[in-house]
Amino acid sequence: MDITYLNDLDPMDFYEAILELADGVPIPEIQIEDNMVYGCQSRVWVVLKEDDIVFDSDSSFVKGLLTAITSQLNTIEDMQNVSIDQYDFLNKNQVSYQRLKGVDSFMTKLREISTR
Repeated sequence: MDITYLNDLDPMDFYEAILELADGVPIPEIQIEDNMVYGCQSRVWVVLKEDDIVFDSDSSFVKGLLTAITSQLNTIEDMQNVSIDQYDFLNKNQVSYQRLKGVDSFMTKLREISTR
């Protein structure tokens, strides 16, 4: 998925584009304590199933952000090396500081589970 267009959007268009990326279907089977990402403002869960990232959130905006991020992670090595600095659209002009901390927590959890 090409996400470079996100870098050039004004804040309102960015917000709408991120919401369009969000899948509205909840995944209750992964919503358990062991899969919880701590440090997020919203509730977020993440697991690996056969080297595929499966995540859910109670926030559509967060689901959209994570969809954009995870669409660029094609290998376990990508997951182990993911960093917030890889994504130009993740900046304080587009995403609140608290959301950035949550995304960073998601990436930390993803790095952790991809090394198991």
